[in-house]
Amino acid sequence: MALAPGDKVAIEALAQAEFVQGEAPTDWKSDEVYIFECWATWCGPCIAVIPHVDELFDKYHEQGLNIYGMNVWEDGKDKAAKFVEKKGEGMSYPVAYVGKGGAFEESWLKPAGVRGIPHAFVVKNGKLLFSTHPAGLKEDLIVALLAGGDQETAAVKAIRDEEANKAAMSEAVKAFQTAAGQEDVAGMQAALEKVKELSPDAPYLDAMMIDLATTKKEWGEVEKLISSSSESRQGAMSARNLAMKLESSEEEIPASLRETIIKVLEQGSSASVFDYPIIAHMHFALGDKEKAQAAAKKLLGVDERLPVEINEAFVASFDTDEPQTIMEFRKALTDAMRKQAAEKKAASE
Repeated sequence: MALAPGDKVAIEALAQAEFVQGEAPTDWKSDEVYIFECWATWCGPCIAVIPHVDELFDKYHEQGLNIYGMNVWEDGKDKAAKFVEKKGEGMSYPVAYVGKGGAFEESWLKPAGVRGIPHAFVVKNGKLLFSTHPAGLKEDLIVALLAGGDQETAAVKAIRDEEANKAAMSEAVKAFQTAAGQEDVAGMQAALEKVKELSPDAPYLDAMMIDLATTKKEWGEVEKLISSSSESRQGAMSARNLAMKLESSEEEIPASLRETIIKVLEQGSSASVFDYPIIAHMHFALGDKEKAQAAAKKLLGVDERLPVEINEAFVASFDTDEPQTIMEFRKALTDAMRKQAAEKKAASE
């Protein structure tokens, strides 16, 4: 059974959790607000938002705000208990260890479709008002919920509309990705229009339009879009993704498009070590072996953490007529770094 805004929530599941600090609520106090903030010690974003949650508790608890930290998907109660003890006054609200597969997961998380944390359930008078990221629990929202009446109604509607929009956006983006994987131009176009309708300023619109134009093989449009987004982080990312697609493509690609990719990556504000292999291959495809070799050599000494032998092998391959592909280089680098990490871990044990 699904758990949606307006539905009653199972208070009995809370009593089955193991509280490492404080106690479970035994009933819902009339018109008070309850926030159940789901977190784990291994979740960076969860830990980052704890000070905000604790500040809300300290400021509004006496006014009727009840906050419970629900430690979920954790491997062992001790981890949660030690973390809470170390936080001290920085995590002053009640905290429960739920673990995996318990009553809270079965009655709350799964029915609500929660697949990621941090995640906050907001409850009043035994019913779920809405779910959201805890960072979205601003003071003006808390004040409105505590006030009740029209203020609460307006605040809840705004949050529900926002969450519904996020869900619709997620579905539209998934639909676009599915269509792109099938080279379904009509499906991509429909999903793109839906994203534009939901969020005209979405930061990934340019990337989606580039993907669509690439699938349609409208190289002039691709070049135009790449150039127009060249100053942004998304522009550089789109250029990288496009370069990877071109590497495995048998299509005749205009030289001007390859030159544009080079320009975007060389002038971008978010340079990556993987840009040098891409730039090298773009020059190689343009028939300029000398510039290709020069770009490849920039890998040497760029980051002392990278395995030298892998970079040297990639650079040396440009002395031949068939240099390593970008994918071959990335795989060799990833394998070598995993080996390094494993050896380092073994040495420390």
